[in-house]
Amino acid sequence: MDPGIISLVNDDEDDDSKIENIFLFTDKEFNLFLHKLEFIMLVFSTTCYFYFVIRSISRIRSTGDLKFLFLLTAAFFALMNNSSDIYYRIMTPLYGAYNCNKFFLTFFKISASLNWVPISYYQVLRLYYITYNYYRKIVRNMIIIVSSSFSLIYSVCYFLNLKEFYGNKDSFGGCVVSNTNKYGNYIEVSDIIDSCFSLTIVISTLFQSIKNLKQYKLRHHKIKAILDESIGVFVVLLISKVVFYSLIMINSGRPGGDIFWDGLSVIVLFCTYRLLNITPKLNEKLENKPINEKFNKRFYKELSKLNNNNRNNYNESSSTSNIKGLYNRNSKGELNFPSLMKTNGRYNIKDSNNPYGYNGINNNAEIFNNLRKNKYYNNMNNSNFNETSANTT
Repeated sequence: MDPGIISLVNDDEDDDSKIENIFLFTDKEFNLFLHKLEFIMLVFSTTCYFYFVIRSISRIRSTGDLKFLFLLTAAFFALMNNSSDIYYRIMTPLYGAYNCNKFFLTFFKISASLNWVPISYYQVLRLYYITYNYYRKIVRNMIIIVSSSFSLIYSVCYFLNLKEFYGNKDSFGGCVVSNTNKYGNYIEVSDIIDSCFSLTIVISTLFQSIKNLKQYKLRHHKIKAILDESIGVFVVLLISKVVFYSLIMINSGRPGGDIFWDGLSVIVLFCTYRLLNITPKLNEKLENKPINEKFNKRFYKELSKLNNNNRNNYNESSSTSNIKGLYNRNSKGELNFPSLMKTNGRYNIKDSNNPYGYNGINNNAEIFNNLRKNKYYNNMNNSNFNETSANTT
């Protein structure tokens, strides 16, 4: 590249003007600076995308959680998109007469088709798993319908905007893309509204869980950890989108726009990975032995209290139909709790395999069998607790 392009002052200026303008950029020099900064951000974001691809594959193999496919798809397509940009920037001197509206533009549109949209639909699935146990079916369905509608609107705007891209040439970047910006604002507004709605539902679910699950102290820490992490991630997502979309709108038409797009894309994928990794990471911590002795004693104290309460409740045969459901590992939803919706003044436990809860049984023989199963499970819990306590002491 011609060194004269990056000179800060002209040779025909006197020494005083050189000293005065030594730290000032002309428009041409400032654009060159933005192009270089954009290329640095391009390489950095490509490295991040490659990391997310590897982590997604690793998590799918270790946990079997197919929800990581959302992150894998988005990160892989973003990686292909950035790799193409890096290639054409490096090979700029060899593609002086290359038509950027052919293969380059086609590959750009294909690789850009699925690097944002899967994350939007993952948010819908995320809300479904989080809200499963805390709302009535009609309310939960309304939440999913509204969230899906926002994601669908975002997808339509995204693909309409993708059609508006056309190839262009740049002296520094070689083949680049430009956009008519006809649908750009629609993408930004719909994406922000979608994130606001998701954050509102997660916060509402947190208060709902605290209100209804005070008696489940052993599992309450897991619920709080999941929801607190989700709220923090959605707050970061919302603030990042507002800030970066504002910067994109302010700097539209100027070089270096990919700096903000790649920066926002890395943040979105990182937050998605945190959301996906909450449950596997928390389960790994719960499987490990407690290191803190104080936490260990408190854990078994709560377990003993819970078993004593269960034994007292099961001895009262007259109140069999009013027993509140306990934690059930077979229950649906990411938080692994049975539904706590009341039906006719009683808690309705939807899982018929739950040995503790009320399932609408009116037959005396079935009630007797249910009580016998309760006694059996209670004895097993007490024996396991005694063995564990003996080992720890």
